[in-house]
Amino acid sequence: MRNASFTNYISNLKRDDNSIWKPIKKQEKPQTSFPPIRKYSTPPGPWTKSDKEKADIFAEHLSEVFIPHSNDLNQDVERDLATDIQPPEHLKALTLKELKTKSKCYIYGEHRH
Repeated sequence: MRNASFTNYISNLKRDDNSIWKPIKKQEKPQTSFPPIRKYSTPPGPWTKSDKEKADIFAEHLSEVFIPHSNDLNQDVERDLATDIQPPEHLKALTLKELKTKSKCYIYGEHRH
């Protein structure tokens, strides 16, 4: 009886009315497990299971790892930026051939001069 019932059920499933997908959709999807975590310290912290505890540990970790950017001015950098840089008086002009040779040295790592 059971086998006949199953055969009848299967034979009535149709692709056109999507009845073939209904049994699959009704099945419960597997639950994703979120394992417990603990603070990486010496000695290791206790295991936490709740979302709140995990969020607290993660927030604490981020506060230890990330340091806010300082807006304090670096006096050496400020002085260098304020210094007026003068180019040399006479720059040596390169010929096209010299320019091609120099650029190949940089591109291909050759050390011809």
